Amino acid sequence: MIVKLTVPGKPMAKQSFRYFTHEKSKTVIKYQPKEIVEYQNYIKMCYFEAYPKHLDIMLRGALKMVIVAYLQIPLSASKKKRDAMNFGEIVPEIKPDYENIGKIVGDALKRVAYPDDKYIADGHVIKRYSYNPRLEITIEEIFGDSL
Repeated sequence: MIVKLTVPGKPMAKQSFRYFTHEKSKTVIKYQPKEIVEYQNYIKMCYFEAYPKHLDIMLRGALKMVIVAYLQIPLSASKKKRDAMNFGEIVPEIKPDYENIGKIVGDALKRVAYPDDKYIADGHVIKRYSYNPRLEITIEEIFGDSL
């Protein structure tokens, strides 16, 4: 089974947890920044819209995930450079990092598209430029030597 999903908008990356010490109890509290939590919920919402009966198609076993992150072409670049970016002749060497894009998507779709992100046995993140920033996600079940 193959699942395909498009998440419109600027791709974001998973960030490290933040910590603060509660003033009265002096306990350390770990939290994820609000914008990251909102982006993960947005990915889930896009999945639910694309697959309203998602529980019927929960992916099982080893999975292959390919994420293509289309980053916004900077308007400050020259016309020639923007065209080269749009046609894939110039690829992004900027943040967000590929691994943190994979982490945010993997965590967002956990218990939604698959039981746990530990089942992702083969993962790829590809960064490209586009005038239409978005994430394109493909997840498929893999068996044995189909890696």
